[in-house]
Amino acid sequence: MTKIAIIGYGKMGRTIEQIALQNSIKISHIIDSYKDLEDAVFQGDEIAIEFTQPEHCINNIKLLSEKKINTVCGTTGWYDKLEHLKKIIANSRIAFLYASNFSIGVNIFWNTIENISKTMNKIEDYDVMGHELHHKHKKDSPSGTAIHTGEILLKNIVRKKKLLTETLANREILPEELHFTSTRIGSTIGKHTVVFDSIYDTIEISHNSKSRECYAIGAIKAAKWLVNKSGFFNFQKYTGEIGNVQF
Repeated sequence: MTKIAIIGYGKMGRTIEQIALQNSIKISHIIDSYKDLEDAVFQGDEIAIEFTQPEHCINNIKLLSEKKINTVCGTTGWYDKLEHLKKIIANSRIAFLYASNFSIGVNIFWNTIENISKTMNKIEDYDVMGHELHHKHKKDSPSGTAIHTGEILLKNIVRKKKLLTETLANREILPEELHFTSTRIGSTIGKHTVVFDSIYDTIEISHNSKSRECYAIGAIKAAKWLVNKSGFFNFQKYTGEIGNVQF
């Protein structure tokens, strides 16, 4: 049976621990500092799940790759170093999988947005916008999920050239701008909506998270999916396979 090493013991680390224990998945390590990660001795059947901070992530992944530990990474904010990390993973020959959001549902949402935006690229009657809603304690705005959703839309709808996340002040939005707004309130886990609007009708596609457990479940499924693999993987591309993994 695959053992999980939890790297980072914040809210997500604790939720991963809870879900793993509920499903009789063994936790081999809980590590919350780089020093402890340096000192850790891993076994061959362990998969690391890393949820820390972007300033620590690259060093953590580098050390895990040196220790030959397959790794699932849920930390965001390091994607400017993606090519550098690909080289590290290739040299170590481990398996590495990352995502800006580990909810199976969010990744289905992204794949849906990708498909419909390719159609909307051909139909200029429809404009497009996005909105995201999160709890009042969330530190970043817009969310990483919102940014990735916007990037999918920009990639596939060529008339949209720029993602605009700030409030418009005393001007109209430009035709080439994609407005993706944010709201922070209460205890909402997270809701993302994309709207396609024409003078005839409106199409809305939303994903609404009910608890952090959906992210932990996705990360654990991804860890089990990585067993006996090597290479660099993106969660969104393999959502169908990972979502079908059973505990």
